[in-house]
Amino acid sequence: MTLRTKENLQKLFQASRERIQKKKEQLKQEKYKLNLQIQKVERAQLKSLLQQEKLKKMEQLQALAIKASQKPLNEATEHPKKLMTYHTTTIERYSAEENLYTTREELMAAEERGEGKINWEKFDQLVKNFRERNNI
Repeated sequence: MTLRTKENLQKLFQASRERIQKKKEQLKQEKYKLNLQIQKVERAQLKSLLQQEKLKKMEQLQALAIKASQKPLNEATEHPKKLMTYHTTTIERYSAEENLYTTREELMAAEERGEGKINWEKFDQLVKNFRERNNI
């Protein structure tokens, strides 16, 4: 075994310190790179989550739009093809005021002229029911 001089020992210590310092620097750089990679991954995950939330909200809005949408105006106002009213398919327009009978006597006179026939018992019953319902 050889004896080492003070200068040799100092050189060895200095080399050892430099190696330790290099290892520390390498570790710092590796940690820094690892942190950068972790941050990239986290940002990508966050972006992915935000996109998924955005897609969900868009789907919800589309579902609401479909529910809330109404028929087009021409479909909503389309008249039925056949309408049954009092066992017939014909519909008469509302009569003008001057064509309506206003009193019982006018109806009796029209019946005498042969303009139609009225079941007076049923007529009286309907008038009575109407007056009861409307408190007249």
